[in-house]
Amino acid sequence: MKKLFGLPAIPLLISLICAAILTVAGGWYFSARDARLSAGLTGDGDIPTAARGALPGVEVGAAREMPMRQKWSGRLIPLQRQQVNATSDAEVVESYLAHGRSFRAGELMLRLRDPVLFNEHLTGQRKIERLRFNLNTEPTEVLRAQQSANRAKVELSRVRAELAPQRELFDRGLIARVELRSLEQREQDAKDQLDAATRELQTARSQATLSRADWQSELAALEQAQQGLKKRLAALEVRAPFDGKVTWFSDAVATGTVKRGMELLQFESTAGVQAELRLIRNAETEKLFAVGNTVLLALHGGASPAGSLPNADLAPQWLAGVEASNDGAEAQLGAIHLQGKVDTLGALQAASDGSAAGSASATLVVRVMIDPQEWAQLDATASAAWGVGVDVDAWVQRITKVVEIPMATVARRSERTYTYVQTGHVRGNVWNRREVFGAEDGKGNFLVAAGLAPGEKVALLR
Repeated sequence: MKKLFGLPAIPLLISLICAAILTVAGGWYFSARDARLSAGLTGDGDIPTAARGALPGVEVGAAREMPMRQKWSGRLIPLQRQQVNATSDAEVVESYLAHGRSFRAGELMLRLRDPVLFNEHLTGQRKIERLRFNLNTEPTEVLRAQQSANRAKVELSRVRAELAPQRELFDRGLIARVELRSLEQREQDAKDQLDAATRELQTARSQATLSRADWQSELAALEQAQQGLKKRLAALEVRAPFDGKVTWFSDAVATGTVKRGMELLQFESTAGVQAELRLIRNAETEKLFAVGNTVLLALHGGASPAGSLPNADLAPQWLAGVEASNDGAEAQLGAIHLQGKVDTLGALQAASDGSAAGSASATLVVRVMIDPQEWAQLDATASAAWGVGVDVDAWVQRITKVVEIPMATVARRSERTYTYVQTGHVRGNVWNRREVFGAEDGKGNFLVAAGLAPGEKVALLR
């Protein structure tokens, strides 16, 4: 192989050609970048990300207080929702379930029967009836002993009835002593029989007393056990926990057999709805949505930013310069709006496997209870529109310090708002992009509630 400068010629030529190509391409790139930098238009598309150069700037003025209404997205959920599971393997005895069927609180929806418990209950009930019968009647032994004693009494009375005239005849000397002694012996035998029958009766009654005490103890234990069985059997009766409707039930109900732990049905309240919001958890949101705070709810006009609510609403919207009596502001909230109050506040529970532990701890779940009087005043059409699962906007009003900047200093991208703030740099001033939060005032200005401070300088982009 030929060598050039002591090195293989072909690999060296390839390396020199690659270096030349990279040099030319780099020159073209940096020339184009410098040209765009001089125009203040570097970055993605027509939105600069670190514009610098001769862009004019505007100084941010002093902050002022004004009412601001912050909007979050949420979803309507029922006031109450309950899932019913089978507590044991059971047979379906009665079912009144149907999709969408309404029940009043306490009405029977489903009756189940556990065969093992039911047979145990029947066996116990038969034992109780037998024990009660025994306690309310004399034992057979006592009755027999009583009959024996009665016969002995009758026999003694008959013998004495025969003995009395014979003694009178003996006293008059009309009969022999032998005949009288025979009757007297019969009397003595009758007395002995009566004494034996009386002792047997007393023994039978004593044994019956002991047996009755045992029966009473056994009856008390059985009755207590039966109470427990009745409660367990009654627990298999599924009754409506509140006024509501069936939203789902298992196909296993129709087959007539269910298994322990199986989900049987889902039941939701029909008395009204409440709004559920999921927010980024921080001191600001916890203060805005403290329990008891007033929230204005409106039907969402389009697709909810919260979607199916798996995550928190990251970028709440603002509406500037509104009061509760401002008709123009109310018009922006939709034709129907309802007032509610924050009822509960808590963190989203993490998944059982711990996979969502981080995100759950950073998510705040807010439940907003709608005013019952306002809900009662809705007509049928409005109530249907405000149904379970509908997306809503939740507005929270407060007095906020804002700074005013021209709309020409604002750029929007992906539903977010940015401006460019001037900062010092060793190579000169640099315009750094910064996200700001606020709303337009309708007069060509943007009111910044968060993201800018008085005295900072922002770039005029147009």
